[in-house]
Amino acid sequence: MRLPRLSHPLHRSSPGVGAFTLLEMVMSIGIIAIFLSVVMTTTVIAQRSYHLVRDNDDLSRQIRQAKQELEEALRSADMVLEATDSPASITLLCGIGEDATNIISFIHDPEESILLKVTEKTNITPLLKNCEQIRFSLLQREYEPLSTNTAALLLPPLLPHTLSSCQAVELYWFCRKYWDEEKSRPSAEQSGQLLVRLRN
Repeated sequence: MRLPRLSHPLHRSSPGVGAFTLLEMVMSIGIIAIFLSVVMTTTVIAQRSYHLVRDNDDLSRQIRQAKQELEEALRSADMVLEATDSPASITLLCGIGEDATNIISFIHDPEESILLKVTEKTNITPLLKNCEQIRFSLLQREYEPLSTNTAALLLPPLLPHTLSSCQAVELYWFCRKYWDEEKSRPSAEQSGQLLVRLRN
């Protein structure tokens, strides 16, 4: 029996025409993966930059407020009642003459990395967080006898002294914030010092 002849002969489709080949699919997946990795890397970098700026701004704001509080207290202080190194603390007597009854203390808690302001022994205010180091130095000007070789406007240097003779206080601080709770990767660090003369 003879099969009828087809008017249009069958043509085999050549490979790769009208459909994805395996190679094209692998290349497409590779391009998409590269694009996604670039997007993810950019996002991570942007997020880290944001955290760095935020943490530095936060530390700067805290330090500004703490400096203002300390300067106001030191400039209004008549004398230093107490000062210790470990933990770093200073207690000031503020006021004038018989009214000098306002006692203000600044105490560093190294375990919590925080500087506290204590007034009237009951009112405790966190002044500076993420504060790893604080140091108070008591200073007094050391005057020498006047001679013909001494310049008239030359101020004598400030040297360490005791509580009763303290004329100025120098404060040094070091603050640091971290990415993680384990405190293994710092995200922001700031340090500085402040020298304030007492009112006496």
